[in-house]
Amino acid sequence: MAGPAKAAAPSATATNGITAPAVRIGPHPGFISSSNQYSSEIKIRRMLKDNGCDPAREDNYRLQGVQLIDNVREHLQL
Repeated sequence: MAGPAKAAAPSATATNGITAPAVRIGPHPGFISSSNQYSSEIKIRRMLKDNGCDPAREDNYRLQGVQLIDNVREHLQL
């Protein structure tokens, strides 16, 4: 016959086993939207600063990427 009823964990049944994601305010930090076709450099730098981007670090990443592409090109003898 039927066994004793099992007590379900209150958190598992209340949320159906799915944890709610943390609430984020605003867009993703890497997302920059501009309705203008042209934006001044100062405005772009301000938007990057507001998103938490460090220009020196971004320049370093860009230079590392250029160096990587150059190294791959040399190794492939292109």
